[in-house]
This record gives sequence, C-alpha cells and structure tokens, in this order.
Amino acid sequence: MSTQESSRPLDITTEDIDFDEIDNLMSTFQSDSRIKESLQTVTNLKEYQNSLDLQLREVQRESVEDYMRVFDDLQNLQIEIDDCDGILSKMEDLLTKFQSNLGNIGQEIKSLQDQSSSLSLKLQNRKVVGEKVSKFIDDILIPPKLIKLLCEEEVNEKYITSVEALRGKIEFFLDQKAQKIAAVTDIQPVIDQLIPKVSFKIRAFLISQFQNLKKQTNIHYVQQSITNYKQLSKFLFDHSRNVATQLLNDYVELIKSKISNDTKSYVTSLLLLKIDIATRNDLIGAGEDNSWSFFSQRTLTANRNNIFSIGEGVNSRINILQDNQIFGPAIVPHEAVNASKKFPYEILFRSINASILQTTKFEYEFIYEMFPGNCSVISDIFASSCGLIFEQTQIYCSNCFDVIGMLIMIQLSRKFKIYLQENQLYEINSFENLYSKIEPLLWSRVNELFQQHIDSLANANSRSLGTEMNRIEDLHAHFVTRRFAEFICAISVINLEHKILTDSVEQLTKQFEQLLARLVNNQTDPKRKFVFQINNYYHIISTLKERNLATNLLQKFNKTVTEFCTVFIQSELQSNFKNLLLFVKSNGWVLESTGMDTSRVNKVEAENIVKEFGKSYKEKLKTMQRNISSFFTNFTIGNQIFDELLLELADNYSRFEQILKKCCSQLLSFNEFIPTSTFNGEIKQIFQNKNKF
Repeated sequence: MSTQESSRPLDITTEDIDFDEIDNLMSTFQSDSRIKESLQTVTNLKEYQNSLDLQLREVQRESVEDYMRVFDDLQNLQIEIDDCDGILSKMEDLLTKFQSNLGNIGQEIKSLQDQSSSLSLKLQNRKVVGEKVSKFIDDILIPPKLIKLLCEEEVNEKYITSVEALRGKIEFFLDQKAQKIAAVTDIQPVIDQLIPKVSFKIRAFLISQFQNLKKQTNIHYVQQSITNYKQLSKFLFDHSRNVATQLLNDYVELIKSKISNDTKSYVTSLLLLKIDIATRNDLIGAGEDNSWSFFSQRTLTANRNNIFSIGEGVNSRINILQDNQIFGPAIVPHEAVNASKKFPYEILFRSINASILQTTKFEYEFIYEMFPGNCSVISDIFASSCGLIFEQTQIYCSNCFDVIGMLIMIQLSRKFKIYLQENQLYEINSFENLYSKIEPLLWSRVNELFQQHIDSLANANSRSLGTEMNRIEDLHAHFVTRRFAEFICAISVINLEHKILTDSVEQLTKQFEQLLARLVNNQTDPKRKFVFQINNYYHIISTLKERNLATNLLQKFNKTVTEFCTVFIQSELQSNFKNLLLFVKSNGWVLESTGMDTSRVNKVEAENIVKEFGKSYKEKLKTMQRNISSFFTNFTIGNQIFDELLLELADNYSRFEQILKKCCSQLLSFNEFIPTSTFNGEIKQIFQNKNKF
C-alpha cells in the first residue's frame, strides 16, 4: 500500500467492505503468537510501526551488503551455470542423435525378430517333415536283420515279436498303398517275397506242434501251450489266407482223428465196466422166480434191488442228475478195473457225454483263439464221435430192459443240451443233432418196455403170483405191489414230462389195480380181502410219502384206502359187537322223535346186550387190537384204523345208552352196565397209549 493510500482517510460509506474477510483476518492474526504478544505489549501502534520500518530498512541494508560480498562468487556461479548449459546442450544433441540411432536399431531388431520367427517356423516344419519321413521310412522299411531273423531263426518268443513287427509294416504298407503313396511301390517286391516264406515256416512249425496232440491223452494242456503262438496263426489268416486254410484243414483232420479214436477207445473201455440192472424177465407182473433161466443167467444179483427202484442216499441212481455230478470227474477205466467197480449204463452214458462235451468246450476255446472266425469246423471235428455215441446208444437201447436207467438218460440228454446253450456252443450242430436223435430213440424204447410191464400185469396169473392168502403174512403188501410202488416213485422223482410217460403210467396203474383185484379174489373171507387191499394200497401211499411225492396217484389211492378202511372197521365191529350195532341201528328212531311209544323196543334184547357187553367188551377190544396189529404191518395205518374203530364203537355205545335212558332206564342200574363215561375213559386210555402195537 502506498503512502498516499495509507494516509487517505478510510471511507466506509463509499466502498464495499467485506467484513467477513476482516473477521477471518482478525481471527488469523489473533492466533499468531507474535502478533498476539505485540498487541498485548505495545501501547502505541504508530511507534510500533516506525520501529518495524527501521528494522526492515536495516535488514534490507544488511542484505545488500551480503549480496555485494558474494557478487564475485555469484558471477563465477553464473559462468559455471552457463558452461553447464552448454555441456547439457551438447549432451541433449548427443542423446537426440542416440535416440534416433536407437529407433533405427529397434527397427532392425524387429526385422531380425521377424526373420528369426520365419526361420524358426521353417526349421520346425522341416523337423516335423523329417520326423514323419523318418517314421515313414522306419515303418515301411524292412531291415535286413529282421528279414534274416524271420527266414532263418527258430520260432520262439523273439520270433513272434518279429512277426508282429512284420505285421505292423505290412499293415502300414497296405494303408499307404490304399492312399496311393508312390514311394511304397519300392517295398512291395520285398513284402511279396517275404510273406510266403514266413507263412510256410509258421505253418510247418504249427503243424509240428499239432503233431504233439497225438501223443497226449489230455490234449487240453497241449492246446494251452499252443495258444501261446496264436499271433502266428492270426498272421496267416490276415496275410496268407490260403496257407491259413491249409493249416486249419490239417488241424481239423488231425484232431478229428485223435478225438474219434480216443472216444472209441474210452467207450470200449467203459463198456467193460457195464452192469446190467434188468433183463427181459424183470417185469413188474412177473413171478419172483422168472428172472433166471439156463440161458439167461444173472450174474449181477447184488443190484436186483435197483430193478424197479432208484435207491436211497449215496446209492440213489438219480444222484448223477445233480449239477455238481453231471460234469463231475469222468470215470477212469483202469482205476475202476483195479477197484473192481461196475456201473449202470446211465453212469457210463454220463461219463462219456460229459467228457466229450468238456472236450468240446476246450476245443471251441482253442479254435476261437487259434483260428478266429472258424468255430463252425467243430461240428466236423466231433461228427464222428457223436455218430459213435449215437450208434452205441442204439445198441444199448435194443438190448436194454431198464426203464429207470433210460429215463435218467433222457434227463441227462436234456441237461447236456442246456449245457450247450449256457456255454454258447451254438455252432456245434453235431451235438444238437445227437441229443435231438437220442431222446426220441430212448422214448421209443421206454414205450416198448412200459408196454411189456403193462402186458405182464394184464397177463399175470393171480394163482401163480402168490398164495391162497390163508396165512397172516399173505395179507401184507404183495411183491408186485412193492415193485409197482418203487417203480412209480422212481418215475416221479426223475420228473420227466412226456405224453408217452403219462399214458404209460395211467395204463400201468389200471392194470395193476385189475391184477390186485384178481389177487383179492383168491381169498374167500371178505374181511381179509379188505385187509389185503388196504395193506397193498397203503404200501404205495407210504412209499410216495417217504419221498415227499404229492402226485395225483397219491390222492387217488388215499381215497381208495379210506373207503376200504371204513368197510373193514364196520366188518370188525360186526364180528365183535354185532348185537349192539344191530340194536342201535334198528332202534335209532327212539332218539329221533319224542312222545312215541317205546314199547316196541325189545327190552330183553337190550338187557342181554348190556350183560354181554359188560362181560366181554375189554376182551373184545384186545382181540380187535391183536387182529389189527397182525393184519397191518404198517404202524401208521394200523393205529389209524384202530383209532377210527374205537371212535365208531364209542359213538354207537353212546347212542345205545341214550336209547336205554328213554325206554329201558332200569337197565342202567344193572351191575353189568358200563356207563358211557367209563367206556370213554377206557378208550381215552387206549388213545394215550402210543404203543398200541
């Protein structure tokens, strides 16, 4: 602010003064410690201002003096600064030039980078091409060392590896040839010459291996070792089909002859172990002494029990139908001879077929591996063996009289067919044809033998088959019944379904019942007739029940036995309590009506019955008990009949007492009278005694 301005009076009326700003300045000054101190100490502002002006001028003077003292230094500093400016200017020019040069170098580097990338890409492409060319050469070129090894070295694992290497080169050659690569034409002559040489060498080697099969009994183990060379066979089928076909034909002829001869030898050896279960005279309706003649002597009597039966437990003939038995160990002929063992034909049949089928499975697996796509030749391989088995079965059927054995063979044939299906041996038509022919053959013979059994029953002479049945033991199950029961059980257990079997069993049952009726007629006593029939029919029932066979025949015979038992009980009661039964029957009207005249009841007869019954009923019960125990050898049917007899007698005696109460009550006081409660107590005691017989 100038002096004039400072001396000019402050006019607050003509100027626009910002008092807010003044307030702010005042606040700022007040916060300054020096101003604050000055305001507190200074009393005359004018003097204070003059003092400050003097101080300022003194400071200014001192500053000028200081400047004058360092003037030379400042001048020198200016010179140095000018020199530095010159140097820096030169450096700026130099750096500008350097920057320009660096820009040029960057362009050159970029150009070099582009050239380097192009060269790197070319190098990489050349490497890739080189690798492909190298691989192409390696894949298609057949080294002289490999050719020498394939043509001169012996066949072993190393040779198989070499053949695989050759296969890879041939396949590569064919692939490149298909793509019309011109370079492969140079290698074709080498391949065309090498394939026949290798093929004939492989064929010769494999034939030598096949020849070893002739010397072995168990060819499966030899075949397993031959499959180690399956890659050689595959090479032939892939690249030398004619040689492969020759090899296959050679193998088929060799193995067909081997298996056929082995089968023939095995069957011949097993037939020496055959045991005949039945002869032409072993019929259900034949007499017990008809199975022997001078010209048909039976040497295997130990097995006569199996003529009409399947046996039990470990000796059961149907054990071979179990899954773990059908394809169990085959019979070893020399071991069986040393052990003096003999077998029914169905066991030999199982062993022959199980052995050949297992051989078939192994053969199928071998051909599948060694000659892929040619499994159909198995039918030809086994055709001769199947023919031999069928021929032998025909011979057996023509001289067989063992129905049970033939039914077991039919069941075996069906299981063998299932085995073929389960093991997916669909291409073996020879076996399908074998079992399709064997089953009708067996059914035809079964039908013939059934007819012989049926005729034996139809033509049987009841007099010559037994006795006059005048002894207690003659009332027991007849030997024909025992045969029939075992025979029917055997058929049911084998569990075959066929119209021939159903019709034959029906006719056989019909003729058996007719024969039983003729045998009954040999007896004149009606009661003994019923006893004989009950014993025979119940023997069949018990035989079926023992084997848990709930057949229609069981239901039929149960009904028949029930009817005969009812008649027998009435007959037995008539024999011992005839007067009681007649009295109850003739006077039963008394119980059915009320208010009727009871004078018609014969009181004298009633009195006699009371006295007679009281004196003799215990003895008669014992007599009936003894009779039933002697008549019926089967404990179950004897108990059942006696229990029903007691219940029937108790019912009649109860009715008798009720009649007496209505018309003859005075008789109830007789000493001889036995109250119903007492009689029922006696019966209850008998029921509680489990050992009646």
